[in-house]
Amino acid sequence: MSRITVERYWEETEPPWDRGDVPWIVRMAVRWGITLVGFLAAEWFVNDVVYDRDRFIVDGTEALLIAAAIFVGLRAVLRPILLFLTCPLQLITFGLFILVINAGGPPPGDFLDLTPADWEIGVRATIMSTLYLCYAVIPHMVERGRGCIICNQSYAVKHPLARLITANSLRMAVIGMMKSLANELGPKGIRVNTVNPAWTWTDRVKQLMTDRAKANQTTVEAESAAVVQGLPLKRMGTVEEYGKTIAWLASPAAGFIHGHNLMFDGGGTATAL
Repeated sequence: MSRITVERYWEETEPPWDRGDVPWIVRMAVRWGITLVGFLAAEWFVNDVVYDRDRFIVDGTEALLIAAAIFVGLRAVLRPILLFLTCPLQLITFGLFILVINAGGPPPGDFLDLTPADWEIGVRATIMSTLYLCYAVIPHMVERGRGCIICNQSYAVKHPLARLITANSLRMAVIGMMKSLANELGPKGIRVNTVNPAWTWTDRVKQLMTDRAKANQTTVEAESAAVVQGLPLKRMGTVEEYGKTIAWLASPAAGFIHGHNLMFDGGGTATAL
């Protein structure tokens, strides 16, 4: 997660118990609970750890000041911990605002290597998984009037790849779906974009390199080297770079990026546009 995303979450995300649509009795109960925990911990620390005349001499005023300082520090520490622990409650109660869609990908192979059953697997993994996620999340985003959907596909949508006829075909359907959703959901405050990575070393790429090595009677290392030679940057992307790209696309810095197919490809796409 990038620093921008963390800062945005810290500055703009209220604790679930402090939102206006939470019943006041719940808000007060949680606030007093945090306060009580802080005071109890401070009292224990002062009485049992600090305020021990066998070791230290601390008068009542100093003990009170120490307890107050500990209490303030504990509240500062408890808030992010409670935010983390209540994330599931926040998602259930207040809806989702960022959806990142990422499916593994359909089976590799040439046309005659595959069967209709392989295509059905690809449809379920590539198209239907995206569809189900969108149906599950979009109503919450529409209700809240904001959201961001980022769909991971592949640079194969512009650069069809060998032995990936299913991916080359089915991912285009998802691209059409995302562009249509962008047109439909943009007026409702929901941004929709697609990221299309080229070769980034993951388990999926390892699977594809293994498939190519088997088909060409070479090695995974040889196939990986051949792929890298086809990229202007002469290297594969990293998971860290991809994660930072997703974080940027979901952040306010990309607030005007909408309905776009971002190519995360190291210059590997041969087309000008």
